[in-house]
Amino acid sequence: MRNICLILIVGLSSMVCAKDSYSVNELVSMVIKNHPNIKMQTHMIRGADAQIESAKWNYFPTLSFSANQGVNQNKAWDGTAVVSQPLWTGGKLDATYDMAVANRYNSESGLGESGYMLVDVLLNALKSYLKSQGDLEALSEGQKQLNILKDMLARRIEAGVSSRSDMELLRARLYQMQTDINYAKASMQASLSQIELLTNHNFKGKLEVKGRTSFDFASLDNMIKAMIKTHPTLKKYDALIDYAEAEKSQAEAVFMPNVSLKVQRGAGSNDYYYNDSTRETRVYVAVDASFGAGLSAVSGIEQAEAKIMQLRQEKLSTQQDLINKIMFAYNDYISSSSRVNSQSGSISSSQKVFESYTRLFLAGKRQWLDLVNTSRELTQNQMAFAETKSTLLVSTYQLLLLSGKSDMMKMLPETGTKEPIRTASSEDADKVFIPSMNILPAKGHQKTKEDKGTAGPSDTVANNVKGTARTADYQMLKAAIRSEAKEEEARIAKAKAEAMKRRKAEEARIAKAEAEKQRKAEEARIAKAKAEAMQRRKAEEARIAKAEAEKQRKAEEARIAKAEAEKRRKAEEARIAKAEAEKQRKAEEARIAKAEAEAMQRRKAEEARIAKAEAEKQRKAEEARIAKAKAEAMQRRKAEEARIAKAEAEAMQRRKAEEARIAKAEAEKQRKAEEARIAKAEAEKRRKAEQGRMAKTEQKNAGSTPAHPKYYVQFDLQLDETMKKKFEKQNLKISTTEDGQQFVGSYERAAEALAAARKIRNIIYDEAYIVRK
Repeated sequence: MRNICLILIVGLSSMVCAKDSYSVNELVSMVIKNHPNIKMQTHMIRGADAQIESAKWNYFPTLSFSANQGVNQNKAWDGTAVVSQPLWTGGKLDATYDMAVANRYNSESGLGESGYMLVDVLLNALKSYLKSQGDLEALSEGQKQLNILKDMLARRIEAGVSSRSDMELLRARLYQMQTDINYAKASMQASLSQIELLTNHNFKGKLEVKGRTSFDFASLDNMIKAMIKTHPTLKKYDALIDYAEAEKSQAEAVFMPNVSLKVQRGAGSNDYYYNDSTRETRVYVAVDASFGAGLSAVSGIEQAEAKIMQLRQEKLSTQQDLINKIMFAYNDYISSSSRVNSQSGSISSSQKVFESYTRLFLAGKRQWLDLVNTSRELTQNQMAFAETKSTLLVSTYQLLLLSGKSDMMKMLPETGTKEPIRTASSEDADKVFIPSMNILPAKGHQKTKEDKGTAGPSDTVANNVKGTARTADYQMLKAAIRSEAKEEEARIAKAKAEAMKRRKAEEARIAKAEAEKQRKAEEARIAKAKAEAMQRRKAEEARIAKAEAEKQRKAEEARIAKAEAEKRRKAEEARIAKAEAEKQRKAEEARIAKAEAEAMQRRKAEEARIAKAEAEKQRKAEEARIAKAKAEAMQRRKAEEARIAKAEAEAMQRRKAEEARIAKAEAEKQRKAEEARIAKAEAEKRRKAEQGRMAKTEQKNAGSTPAHPKYYVQFDLQLDETMKKKFEKQNLKISTTEDGQQFVGSYERAAEALAAARKIRNIIYDEAYIVRK
């Protein structure tokens, strides 16, 4: 009943998967139809067609108009209409047309090149997906086999036949296999995501590749010749060379004059200053020539010739790379097609060895480690077979693509070519085949007549793998029954032998022991011979596989090294360009910052100079005013002394009275000075009393009794790096409040805060004020 359910589940799964199966050609068609790079190239072709039409119109007449207004009293105007038809340009128009045609051919070849690149990326992603899918199937089947062995080993451990260390070994293998399964799932999902991105289609987590057919490739030389004639990258270089040759023709045509037929019609006045109205139609042939500045035309020809040689060498280099690529694909195809049958046979042999080792382990003639190793060997062979099939598929389509036998070019959008375009000669392509994973090998690798009627290797592997679990379970049960029957027969024989006479029993025992000894010796010899043969076969297979892997590894290393070198070169160029741009940007920023800082310093220095000059001017004016006042006082004093001297002579009494008056005034002055001193002392006393009162109030509010109030110096100007360094040299520590206010402090005495404020003003050339807190 269990087997019937499994068969139904497998059948239903096959029916569901059949809805998600696609051929490689269908996937390629989806990429060509949906990828934006193809649409971009299509629009480029449309632009090239428009360029060709524009180049054609250069052969037609050109119509131009001009109008002018005079400066006379009547504001007379003058107009001219000219029709110009080029007769001979020395090849300039032809070169322009050839450049447009070559550009159109280049765009068309770019469309084919984009298709080739997208299909190549699709094939690589499909190879990775199919390999991961095959690995996942093989690992899942191997995990089922190990789980069956785990159940069998658990029963043997309960019966005391096997040790628990065997179970630990099996669990380690199961953990390792689960890790490989997770890696295969992640790799398959990544490859499927890449395929979905290329095709712009959601495969809902499952993709099956369908199709099975046979094919036969031509020789490698013929494929290389076909690739050289059909590959769009080489055609693109041909178009670029044609474009460069047209540029050379255009550069050579500079030395030739332009001859054109012109028809000119005037209207209004032909003079800006007189009203002499004339209307006439003139027909004439115009010849004009312009050879450029100096010998620039000769340099242009040399540049065009160098560009042609450069493109030809680039084409040869690209051609060698493509030949190398098709040789690698051909080697992969030959190698994988030759390994398909051998690996299929290896899977069948590994399956039989696993079944045999299962029976021998139950009979006690094989170790548990040998049985687990055979299961792992079977899984590894199935994984290698899946990788070979994916490599065969991808290499087949790569050869079809590179040799020009693919349907990809037919899937590209119609370009609507209107002009004859130079193309490389090509042979008639054979009928396009649609290869799949089940592919017949090329000539020299065909199946024999005896194999034609049998099932393919993939069918044999599928049947063997699906029947592994059922066969192993059935064989174990059969071996257990056979073992129990043998034990029962031995017990009955032993009971009958004991009933016989001692002599016959002893002779029978001796004869049986001798026969058993000879049998065991013969079995050991046969087993040793089989093991040696197996070791020799494995060693030979390992040597062949190692040589093949070494060959592939070297080829892959060469390809990877070349790609890595190209990648490093491009990365280095990008890094250098980025570093240069970053360096220039930083230098420009530093220059701007330095210029702004210098401008700021100059502005502040100018402001300080103006302020200093203004202060100096005010100081000098004040000194002049004081000096003038002193001189005037001196003059008044001298005049007064002369007047007093004269008055003394005339009136002695009056002098004495004056002296008395002066003494009285002096006393009054002293009295007033004493009163001012007393008032100042009283004010100072009141100020100190007020400060004491405020200090007590602050102590009361703060809950503490500080010895002195703190003084801080605040300023509003934002500091730059130069100012901050000056603050550090003056031992001024900058702090910032929560609202962003900058200050320096604290100081116990106001004199210290005042000195700090002077230092700060000398540094920032701005206002700094003292606050008490």
